[in-house]
Amino acid sequence: MKISQYAIQQIAPIIIGSSDNTCYKSGPMLVAWFNKYGARDVYDKLGLPVNPNDTERRMSRTQYAIYTLSKFNDTDNLKNIIEDFINDNKNVIGKIQEIIEPEGFTIHLFDSKYHIIGCKGIAVNTGVTDAYFENLQNQVIGNLKNAKLSILVAMAWFTNQKIADTLKEKAKENVDVRLVIHRDHINEIHGANLDGLNVKYMQAPKGGVMHDKFCVIDNRFVITGSYNWSVKAETKNEENILIDNTPDTVMKYSIQFKKLYYEEK
Repeated sequence: MKISQYAIQQIAPIIIGSSDNTCYKSGPMLVAWFNKYGARDVYDKLGLPVNPNDTERRMSRTQYAIYTLSKFNDTDNLKNIIEDFINDNKNVIGKIQEIIEPEGFTIHLFDSKYHIIGCKGIAVNTGVTDAYFENLQNQVIGNLKNAKLSILVAMAWFTNQKIADTLKEKAKENVDVRLVIHRDHINEIHGANLDGLNVKYMQAPKGGVMHDKFCVIDNRFVITGSYNWSVKAETKNEENILIDNTPDTVMKYSIQFKKLYYEEK
């Protein structure tokens, strides 16, 4: 998740408890809170860490919050920080929504928790849709290899090990990889080895096939179409994929994935 410095400066006072009736966080409390997300800072007898812009002084609570949020900007940790905060402080959801909506993000409720969905990512959005009918496996793998933040996959049948191995490689690079796969004998017996990945197997809520076939990469574009990530689709069938980075379309697919992923098993 990446937001502007303006948005960070607006969010910081809310997090430290200077406004909007949120719980006041002292210096030690702020350090301990941010350290949960990997900050690794120390509150010593002189106070908060040294101000990077003035090494003779220690940072104020607001300065420290802005500095730490900025350090986490453009990572999944920033998203986790804000999501955890709004779930603990639901009275500020409207205010946070006002701040992040112009940045391309919105807050949605799934499975009794609030999640941030958005299309602000790495690539420049051009609103282009491209269609492909050949060399589909390589198209998918090439786009997966370019992922920087997240890969969200909803796939009816997944038996293509080459694509699975690419997902494992991206997970090792700390890309957030999550999958929803249809639960049936094909995937159970012939499915690709997805060990080590975050996978949810499910049927459709009405008991039918979880028939979706899409992948959202970095919350910036979606790959969808008739093409299952299966050996048969690659070697025998006539198939197609669309690659679309229109913001509204990507957001809808992101929301749909969240609904599937957080649906009761």
